[in-house]
Amino acid sequence: MRRVLTAGLFAMLVNAPAVRAQAGPVEGGHELQVWTGGGRGINGSQSSDGVWNAGFRYGLILTAPHGPGFLRGRLEYAVDAVPVFMVAQKTNTAYGVGINPFAFKWALDTHSSVVPYLELGGGTLFTNTKVPEGTSRINFTTSGAAGLHFLRSKRNLSAEVRYMHISNAGLSTPNPGINTIQFRLGFGLFSQKNSPLHGVSSATPVVSVRDENDWNLRSYHRSAHRNRRRPRHAHRRESALLKGRPRRTLR
Repeated sequence: MRRVLTAGLFAMLVNAPAVRAQAGPVEGGHELQVWTGGGRGINGSQSSDGVWNAGFRYGLILTAPHGPGFLRGRLEYAVDAVPVFMVAQKTNTAYGVGINPFAFKWALDTHSSVVPYLELGGGTLFTNTKVPEGTSRINFTTSGAAGLHFLRSKRNLSAEVRYMHISNAGLSTPNPGINTIQFRLGFGLFSQKNSPLHGVSSATPVVSVRDENDWNLRSYHRSAHRNRRRPRHAHRRESALLKGRPRRTLR
């Protein structure tokens, strides 16, 4: 599993320069994604345990870009349904399902085809046997992740590294918990907020007003900066050409 995930991540990084950028996440838009990931325990008595899970995500982009400098980005709230969750333990393999009712993602505003993000989330896990062994069939998960969205014209790929802690929060004793590092791959799309203007199809993707204004302001500053850097003789040449042009008279 780890080799497959590593190969997928390498392929996305190699192809990143050829990816054609799309509008990406915008305020009021939605994220739909299917994902899968896996990893192993990293410390304690459960360090040899393996984890694999897969699920579906629905997200809502809550804000337009804001924040200082390179941290400028958008906030997204998301929910994950996890129909497949497997924990390979020393004496058995536990199968379960989970629900992650909250995940908060901060996607950086890069204006490119690669969008870095950070995420915090949590949920509940139900298994057919006790996880860890001899503890509880009901557990809670908390996680943090760092990843990249690779935007295409209609869809996007994502790759991330995720830390996940699994424990029963004191429902039974002992409660050793499982700390894991996982690699996750996702495939999905960002739907755009539709324009309320008459005559615009509901399927037509458009950016929000605040995102468009922000982009226009940046373009204006870049244009003004380029004009300041132009040589003076270029302005003189243009002025001379305009003065020498014959005037048109109305008849």
